[in-house]
This record gives sequence, structure tokens and C-alpha cells, in this order.
Amino acid sequence: MLICRLSSPLAKRTGPASMRVESAPMYIIAIAWLYVALLAALADTTVVGGVLTFVFWGLAPLALFLWLIGTPARRRGAARRGDEDTGTKDRADSDRDQ
Repeated sequence: MLICRLSSPLAKRTGPASMRVESAPMYIIAIAWLYVALLAALADTTVVGGVLTFVFWGLAPLALFLWLIGTPARRRGAARRGDEDTGTKDRADSDRDQ
């Protein structure tokens, strides 16, 4: 059902509504992964083991995954804003009196 929404004309609009529709599955997966990691951490026998389980099986892999998957979106956003380095100096046309 979500695939149908993404291919609809409404998903091609720019703005916050279209961003929510496109990024919703990613956040659902992230929340589910953290939930499973939290349950595994709670089932551990020691507090230290539970914390380490949550960090190394939950937070660290999820942060790496979201960072890697989000890289194309960050590049598109930077290109859209024009943040890429063009190879020119910022003060190339400024004189001493400016």
C-alpha cells in the first residue's frame, strides 16, 4: 500500500508532507530495530551486559545504517542548496576597501 502512495502524484510534491510519506518506512524500521534491541538488552542477566547489548546491537548499527542510507539524500539537499564547492574563493572579487 505504501508503494502505491509513493508512485501517486501526491508523493511528487515538494514539501513536508511528501517528506513524511517517503521517510516513514525508514523510521518504522528504525523504531522496530531499537525495540528488538531493547528487549534483548532487558533479557540480559547483568545491567552492564544489557547496556552494552543495547549500544552495540541497537544504537551503533542503527546509527551507521541511517548515516549510510541518508547519504544520497544529504547530497541531493546540498546540491539543491548549492553548498557544493565550486572551486572559487569567496573573497576573489573583494578589494582592500571592502
